[in-house]
Amino acid sequence: MPRGEIVIGGPNVTLGYFKNEEKTKESYKVDEKGMRWFYTGDIGRFHTDGCLEIIDRKKDIVKLQHGEYVSLGKTE
Repeated sequence: MPRGEIVIGGPNVTLGYFKNEEKTKESYKVDEKGMRWFYTGDIGRFHTDGCLEIIDRKKDIVKLQHGEYVSLGKTE
């Protein structure tokens, strides 16, 4: 099952956070075609039936020396 950070894009994505340029630059990106993308910070995975499940937060994950990603909350 594919997994990774949830990213939302399209013409209906907001322009950013109200009066918070730093957070806007961190979470919103515009690609070469002008499409606006919002990086949610959530980690999700798709099930075989097409449903999206949120399984973790990006900030709670660290990469180990051999390349495996582990959630700090699960190791406590």
